[in-house]
Amino acid sequence: MKKILTPLLVPILVALRAIVLKFFRVYENRKILGFPLRLYNLGIGKTGTTSISGILRNYNAVHEHRFNEVVPKIIDWENNIITRDDFVEYIVAKEERRKFPVVDSSGFIHYYADILLEKFPDAKFILTTRDVESWFISDINNLFNHYEGLQSTWRKGLFDIRINNKYPIFKELYKKSEIKNHLIETLLNTDMIKDFLRYYYDSNLKIINLIPEDKLLIINTNNISRSIKDIAAFCEIPESELLIKHSRRNMTKHNLDYFNCLDNSDVKNKFDELLITFKDKRDNLIKYSYKFV
Repeated sequence: MKKILTPLLVPILVALRAIVLKFFRVYENRKILGFPLRLYNLGIGKTGTTSISGILRNYNAVHEHRFNEVVPKIIDWENNIITRDDFVEYIVAKEERRKFPVVDSSGFIHYYADILLEKFPDAKFILTTRDVESWFISDINNLFNHYEGLQSTWRKGLFDIRINNKYPIFKELYKKSEIKNHLIETLLNTDMIKDFLRYYYDSNLKIINLIPEDKLLIINTNNISRSIKDIAAFCEIPESELLIKHSRRNMTKHNLDYFNCLDNSDVKNKFDELLITFKDKRDNLIKYSYKFV
């Protein structure tokens, strides 16, 4: 009898263990529905958008909500394929369908921040941002570490918008050596780097100039884990409900650091030279650094 029951007990115990673990996960990351919070993180990619969504997971926070649906609409709007009215109608309808609390942290929301501000006057906004050099290195590494997958996704379309569809960043490359050589070629393209820098400065300055001070919390990416009290106070929620353990989510692990293994001083020199051409925008952004948490 014992020999018969033992094989049966193993799957039963495994199933019970899974149920218990799921229960604790659900309790730990409970959704506080019905709370009238509408919050959007407008930071560009590689500034901690995943971390913010993790910290606010108890409040129904999501990262890149409906990405495969929203991004094609952004691309069509930016390329004048659909009208602004059509785009506004889509965004408003999408947001109105969501249950409270509505918390979204995605690197593309900044494209339609003005619509959210106008149509949802009770909304609050976070802007995660970091210094331009570390952002550029992180963004380039992210781009080339996910090179193969990006070639066939809508995320490619966002990069094409950023560079005005001018440069063949995406080619049919599969060997790491080919990708690395293409990266060097890309980074030595002065106009391409300018477009990256222009995107960084214009996106951040647009949000700072658009969103009223009482509706905007600016967080330095490096200080996210130390900003829990500020986030809680800004959102008018208990600090105890924020999940600080998620404050460093989505950090690059075990991926190739393409940028720093280039051993190519020409790239660094070119980047530094081009930064000078953005002096006015840089100084304009630095003026707001006192507001960074």
